[in-house]
Amino acid sequence: MANELDEILQSFVNSSREDLYTVAAHAMSIVLPHLTENLSNEDKAAELLAGFIFTVVAVDGKLSKDELQFIKDVFQSFSEEELINMVKTHRDEKMVNLFDEVVDNMPANIKSELLNLCTATIAIDHNINNVEYSYLIKLIK
Repeated sequence: MANELDEILQSFVNSSREDLYTVAAHAMSIVLPHLTENLSNEDKAAELLAGFIFTVVAVDGKLSKDELQFIKDVFQSFSEEELINMVKTHRDEKMVNLFDEVVDNMPANIKSELLNLCTATIAIDHNINNVEYSYLIKLIK
């Protein structure tokens, strides 16, 4: 499985910005309605989804310019300062474990789309480092 996963991740890293935005938009169109249905509140669902993105971006302790621009484009209702602060708050180990637990209880198709969204976000800078890779593996298992 590791080789297959590595190939998939490499394909994300090699993708164009436009392709990654397309993957992210498609994933959000599937994941957000699922979360909204389960939480009975679209704002809370959007916050939870944003939390996933912020956690995967923050897990390595770095926020690249490309990652910041990507989340700014995806979450246009927030200012750059708000986004940076949200990423900082999601560096917490408790947040990482919480999101891992939530993913464990998702249906496979929703989990798959969420992973696509997270992977597109961290691959936007054409690099997935070891810390980001480890977190994705944790979410998949």
